[in-house]
Amino acid sequence: MSVSLQPSSLMAEHLQVERQDGLTLFKFTDTAQARLEVLLTRRQEFGLASDEQAELDALAELDRIFTYINSQLALANGTTSAQ
Repeated sequence: MSVSLQPSSLMAEHLQVERQDGLTLFKFTDTAQARLEVLLTRRQEFGLASDEQAELDALAELDRIFTYINSQLALANGTTSAQ
């Protein structure tokens, strides 16, 4: 049985917006970042139950979305991580 969790259902609880170097960035809350790390560690050490894997998949998708949005904001503002 496949368990699915929509990343958008996690955004309200796990998203924070932060100003850094003149940019507005989207990132995980500290609680969400810690949960992501716990799930990654558990997956390596013990494996995950289907609901935990669904949560990890949703968090990983949010991470990809935040990374993409932040890179587009940086490009629009003429900055890169190399500067």
